[in-house]
Amino acid sequence: MPLNLDNEINAFIALSRGSHILSLNPSKFLTKLEHCPSTCSSDLISQTNTQKVKSLDPSVLIGKSKDSTCVEKVYEDGTPVIEAETMELRVRWRSDTGKCVDASPLVVIPAVDKSSATVYIGSHSHRMMAVDLYSGKVKWEQILGDRIESSACVSKCGNFIIVGCYNGSVYVLKSNNGEKYWMFTTEDAVKSSATMDPTTGVLYLGSHDQHAYALDIYEKKCVWKLKCGGTVFSSPCLNLIPHHLYFATLGGLLLAVNPATGNRVWKHSCGKPLFSSPRCCLQYVCIGCVDGNLLCFTHFGEQVWQFSTSEPIFSSPCPSTSEQEIFFGSHDCFIYCCSMKGHLQWKFETTSKVYSTPFAFHHHKHSSEMLLAAASTDGKVWILESKSGQLQSVYELPGEVFSSPVVWESMLIVGCRNNYVYCLDLLGSNKK
Repeated sequence: MPLNLDNEINAFIALSRGSHILSLNPSKFLTKLEHCPSTCSSDLISQTNTQKVKSLDPSVLIGKSKDSTCVEKVYEDGTPVIEAETMELRVRWRSDTGKCVDASPLVVIPAVDKSSATVYIGSHSHRMMAVDLYSGKVKWEQILGDRIESSACVSKCGNFIIVGCYNGSVYVLKSNNGEKYWMFTTEDAVKSSATMDPTTGVLYLGSHDQHAYALDIYEKKCVWKLKCGGTVFSSPCLNLIPHHLYFATLGGLLLAVNPATGNRVWKHSCGKPLFSSPRCCLQYVCIGCVDGNLLCFTHFGEQVWQFSTSEPIFSSPCPSTSEQEIFFGSHDCFIYCCSMKGHLQWKFETTSKVYSTPFAFHHHKHSSEMLLAAASTDGKVWILESKSGQLQSVYELPGEVFSSPVVWESMLIVGCRNNYVYCLDLLGSNKK
């Protein structure tokens, strides 16, 4: 890298909405573990090449928390809502951001000290915050120029956090103290969240100024700028093979772009606005549309199938760890599971619209069991068994939820419109 504050790349794992996993330089610490999965041996594992990460289990990667019981004293009262539940959700901590939290959390776990894991999240109060994952203690906060709806992204070196702002700026902050390192200005609000190319470290994001940008934060320059023909609200998706970058616009265009040059490879008009972010899964790219359809394309722009719901889809697709299924929510109040052939596997009815993106994860005690976390706009957080869609637990937060949950070990982090970011503990039930 042209510049690195610590003269070496920090080994870390970063988790973000939709079960995005980014693991950089893990070989430095995984070799010390007895049960290192072979899929983790490379120096670079990216959410853009999910074939490599499908067997990643957080408890295997970094080890289970040794002090999970020490936080019982900060629990709030809470009881399971439905008798069939096999889990219980309780508040571990909450942190006041000053205004509504519509952004989704970024969780960064350093290899050298797992206990210093940090949640990065912004708020409509203009605050960008770094919060200790285990205790909820605020490590730092930085006041930016306007509201923050964009979710944070971590740089390749781990030393910077990148986030967009309503004032049109993209802020690059030092991850250890929140100090402003660089600011790049677009011509309108940036609600899109950045995506980092792990091969180059270049960051990609969209703006309401109808352009897509590639930014080199180390050289502090814009690498390229592409006119997209519509507002870019959602976040770009990067695919490594073929090396394509996908952007979606509120004008209904899905664009495939060459990440190196910024040249358009192909485009498809979906007819209605695309608030959902595109997601790559196996040889396909999927996206939800306001017309109520989940659309699936090949990497060459051919539409393979569409799956219809009865209301608009703002939720972004989340693949299962096997990549054989894809999960998403709809304004028709259902959470859906489809096969990669577009066939319904199951659907679960919540009590409100599902705006946010689901998160698929391993049960922290039974790694073979796969679960799904999702939130409905009325504030309920749902935990489902991902193969069947059976309800495991539900917890109601005291405010609307448009933020997407992120899960690490037995902790679920999500923002709420009551001004707080919450960390919920997923507890095993005593019921037989």
